[in-house]
Amino acid sequence: MNHAQESDRHPPQPPLNFTSLADPTSVLQAGNKLCENLQQLVNKLVSTVTPENATFDNVVRQLLQHENEMQLSSNLITMIALVAPDTALRNAAAEASDKILHCMIDCKAGNIDLFRLLDAVYQRQKDDHTLDSESRKALVEERRSYLRKGLGLAGAPRAEDTGGNGGASSSSTTFGDIARRLQSIQSEFLKNLDEKPHFIWLTRDELAGVEEDALSGLETGTGELDGKLWLDLNGMQARWMLTIASSPATRQNIYLETRRVVSWDGSIHSD
Repeated sequence: MNHAQESDRHPPQPPLNFTSLADPTSVLQAGNKLCENLQQLVNKLVSTVTPENATFDNVVRQLLQHENEMQLSSNLITMIALVAPDTALRNAAAEASDKILHCMIDCKAGNIDLFRLLDAVYQRQKDDHTLDSESRKALVEERRSYLRKGLGLAGAPRAEDTGGNGGASSSSTTFGDIARRLQSIQSEFLKNLDEKPHFIWLTRDELAGVEEDALSGLETGTGELDGKLWLDLNGMQARWMLTIASSPATRQNIYLETRRVVSWDGSIHSD
């Protein structure tokens, strides 16, 4: 057996395993464990590494490798929150996903001590060609992600300011509060969007151009809705019918209704 055949028989990594996330309790425990591991890593970095001895290997590489490992589970939890048929499991996954995202904000995004280390590495190694191109790009992008969150603004402590108290500035604290609130709003909005039915009733004449096989799979109305067909606007079916319905008025109606899917969530939009 040649090397190519051997590679085909033995994938480089095992397939995704959902068995450890099969019930609400295990999902919540997995989320808590991910947060604990992230907190431990960040605490270790800021307590054992200083801006003077910070390097790509002992800071950036550690963060990126941990992020990759963390996503093996966090991405599964996010998927479960979106597609699990069991409501309790879906809610538990959504709660765990929110906790993970908030933990990432607290531990990384608003952590001025961690930014000091990243900034020191950047200032020291941004033009270091002993690093390969991917590593230099990773360093730039990782630091840039913190700058986008305001940690590089005038008045914020820099890596050279080793005389600071090491605590989070008021600006980073404010950012953390805002980021956590935005994440909560986003999660609540997506949950409402996923769970609230959004549909439109159309007649067969209005759906002229759509194949009969597709129409026969739609729910048929009764009573006042007799003769009309139920079209779900949350899925791909409505988008597909936008491309094949013959009537311009029907296409416009479907399109506008899909845009109005968020109109009922006014309490979240007003926050």
